[in-house]
Amino acid sequence: MAIKKSRASLALKTTILDHERRVLQRLQGHPSIPKVFAYGRLEHFEYLAMQLLGMNLGEVRARRPLQAISALEHIHTNKLVHCDIKPGNIILHPTDPKRLYLVDYGLTRAIAREAQPNISTDEPLTSHAIGTLGYVSLNIHRHIRSAPRDDIESLGYTLLSLARGDLPWTYNTRHGTSKNQEVQVRIKKQQFSGADMSPDGLPCIGQMIDYARSLKFDQLPDYELLRFQIQETRALAGLPDPATINWNIPAEASSDSLSRPLICVDTIPFCPGQIVCCQIDVRTTIEEYSARAGDPLFWRDPSLSPEKWDTAVRPAVVLRVGIDERSKLQSIVVVCIGQGVLSSTDMNVVPISSSPTEGSLTPSPAWPLSDSYCYIFPRLMRFVCYPGEKLHIPSRI
Repeated sequence: MAIKKSRASLALKTTILDHERRVLQRLQGHPSIPKVFAYGRLEHFEYLAMQLLGMNLGEVRARRPLQAISALEHIHTNKLVHCDIKPGNIILHPTDPKRLYLVDYGLTRAIAREAQPNISTDEPLTSHAIGTLGYVSLNIHRHIRSAPRDDIESLGYTLLSLARGDLPWTYNTRHGTSKNQEVQVRIKKQQFSGADMSPDGLPCIGQMIDYARSLKFDQLPDYELLRFQIQETRALAGLPDPATINWNIPAEASSDSLSRPLICVDTIPFCPGQIVCCQIDVRTTIEEYSARAGDPLFWRDPSLSPEKWDTAVRPAVVLRVGIDERSKLQSIVVVCIGQGVLSSTDMNVVPISSSPTEGSLTPSPAWPLSDSYCYIFPRLMRFVCYPGEKLHIPSRI
């Protein structure tokens, strides 16, 4: 037995786990729907006891698309939309890895009668709980109410991520503002058809995505067609059982045209002790430099323009240089220089001296102004840039 726990105010009439419990009770009877045993509330928490399951698809790269389609057909027949299909919500049976379950019905909702927008189109998608950004359909990006077609498109993205190791827009879901992330992901989904993204040997994934995108709001998917496409892929591969289809294509097999370019390391043109002028680039600090590098589809947020975010140029001393392990970009750590008389109560400051002195900093060449010091507020500043960057060195703090 597994027990889910969630904080819930006693003033709330409808809570997340209570909603999930009601959905699961409605869907009981299908082999891919977990069993519910009990629900209760105690003080400021609620609890849901349900069937204990195994690892999710994101952990094991499972191979059960036919069962997932059957589960979605059952959900849609009950006039519901799951709204959050992704690898983490498809769980394997703990003792029988051939069986899978769809879980997490906190976002599940009834099928709407009309396709009218469910939120203002001026608001960022990620400020509303309507799914996981990387896996939601294009129609959800357009703020159209959820429909069965959206679950099918999300399942296609789920299978694509299992086959590739990631999605073409995974990197964009981890950097920048919520608005920037949503726009970057939407642009890439619009740019690539399912056929463009489908891995070699698995045409059914691209077919599923393109088919879901072609459906009308009130049109139920043809589940038999989806099963046929998967079976056809099996037959073309010469496999006797759908369970033997290898969905675990190594991530490095992904198409280069859909992946972030690799970055080459070059000689760093700075050295410790060097005096430099630095300026915070607000756009780069928020969006991150490597997120837009080499990406022709990158969307530039106009609210981050230099005209709206003017920052001062400050002198600084380079403390250390190196290569950032995560992004493979050049990393320069600096401490900024200020001028004035220090008091005994000044914190996080180091005086500048023309000659090596204990407790002071001696830059090279010597700093020409007296009564100067280096300050750290609230921490050291770290700048990252591409090797060979000539125009400026954008910051990241």
